[in-house]
Amino acid sequence: MLLCALCATVIAIFYPVEQEEAPISRARVKKAPIRVALAPIDRAVHEWAPLGSDPFAPRNWIMAPPAPTTPVASQEVATVVTSSEPAAPAGPPALPFQFVGKMSDNGDQIIYLSKGEQALLARPGVTLEGTYKVIDISAVQIEFEHLPTGQKQVLVFPTPNN
Repeated sequence: MLLCALCATVIAIFYPVEQEEAPISRARVKKAPIRVALAPIDRAVHEWAPLGSDPFAPRNWIMAPPAPTTPVASQEVATVVTSSEPAAPAGPPALPFQFVGKMSDNGDQIIYLSKGEQALLARPGVTLEGTYKVIDISAVQIEFEHLPTGQKQVLVFPTPNN
């Protein structure tokens, strides 16, 4: 049965049946005139095309600088406030480190800190990133010295939740 279907398909491919087309009488076909209504072009909308209507013309996509303005004389006078007190020195920035964990190595405390994606090891006397020096490590906190300002900062370890 499949062989018969295959043979019929091959025969249909090589011997197509032609059908006669009925001639179309000209009496039934009427040609209608084509009417095109053109709307006036709004020039305000098309002002962005500075080179006319050529779609392939080079364009400058950089906005033109604003027109220069003349300065207006102001009647206001700026007053300067002077203070006899010197400005307070800015303190060190907040510690950029986060506590990750700690380990005891032969009596030495090693603290694992993170700064973003970077992992750091902190031991007493070590300078981290050239800015923070580890002064002391206790069981509950680590003490840093901010080298540019000389001020001390403390990072308290989180308490474990039991």
